[in-house]
Amino acid sequence: MAIGHVVLYRLRENVPEETYKAFDAAVAEFPQKYPGILHQWQSFNKPYDKDPYNGFYGPKGWDYIISMVFATQEDLDAFAVHPDHIKMSDVHSEAVCNRKDDLMTFDWVDNDRGQLSQFKA
Repeated sequence: MAIGHVVLYRLRENVPEETYKAFDAAVAEFPQKYPGILHQWQSFNKPYDKDPYNGFYGPKGWDYIISMVFATQEDLDAFAVHPDHIKMSDVHSEAVCNRKDDLMTFDWVDNDRGQLSQFKA
């Protein structure tokens, strides 16, 4: 049963663009470093000159997403404690956001029918 893992970031303001690019590049390397990742994509949120959602997202919208699918819960658990992942989180994540207030994760179990069957806190 596949395990989905999503991470949302609210990025710090006034961070050099190179820092964001280094963070994105480090995230892009995850599938090559961790064999349990079946699929991954990441993206910066599209910037809007005018909010098309009439303030729905408010001033604290999310700026960056990582979406991953792992083969098993064990693969996700191994990824979570892997020293390279911890180091990347400590260095890059803290450089682009305040992890206490501006990072959210969400995991789910895919029941092999393409539906979300169970939510995991």
